[in-house]
Amino acid sequence: MFKGIIENIGTVTQINDIKSHDKRITIKPTNPNFLNETKIGDSIGCSGICLSVVELNNRCFVVDVSDATLSVTSATHWKEGTKINLEPALRMTDRIDGHFVQGHVDGIGKIISITSVNSSHNIGFHIPDSLLKYMIIKGSIAIDGVSLTINSISNEILSVNIIPHTWENTTFQYNKVNDTINIEVDMLAKHLERLYNIKI
Repeated sequence: MFKGIIENIGTVTQINDIKSHDKRITIKPTNPNFLNETKIGDSIGCSGICLSVVELNNRCFVVDVSDATLSVTSATHWKEGTKINLEPALRMTDRIDGHFVQGHVDGIGKIISITSVNSSHNIGFHIPDSLLKYMIIKGSIAIDGVSLTINSISNEILSVNIIPHTWENTTFQYNKVNDTINIEVDMLAKHLERLYNIKI
């Protein structure tokens, strides 16, 4: 479980093929202290994907990404040099400054616009139609692992406002139009839908 508050940006330094089309990916955090309390088996949110640490070496961590995960996330587009949002798993004593994020990607979207607005940036995304029912204006959404507030929704287009602090401390600063992004909708909306359907 995560809260959508990114603590560091990492860089993919190596990608190796392993059995059954899975990938073993090495990521180096920008801040060398990010991994100080990390051990093998810990979960790290990697641009919104919950991945388990399988190796630690040279201030880098290594994760295995299954073919199933690659097929439904932007990880399939990662390459050496790709920037990754990093967040350690939530602890029971942590403050919840964002919203509950599971690290289970619901779909892939695409950036369609990036506009500077004063000191902030407005980003527009094309969202899969199947996910729109879980979204409301001023509701929460996790995009590449970042907890954000939805500004507007029109047809399959969603927009968010990125304040300077978030821009400077996440991979949004490196994004460009047509980049793919990982989307996780608010899990409370999914649970409510499930309960409603059972009741019917």
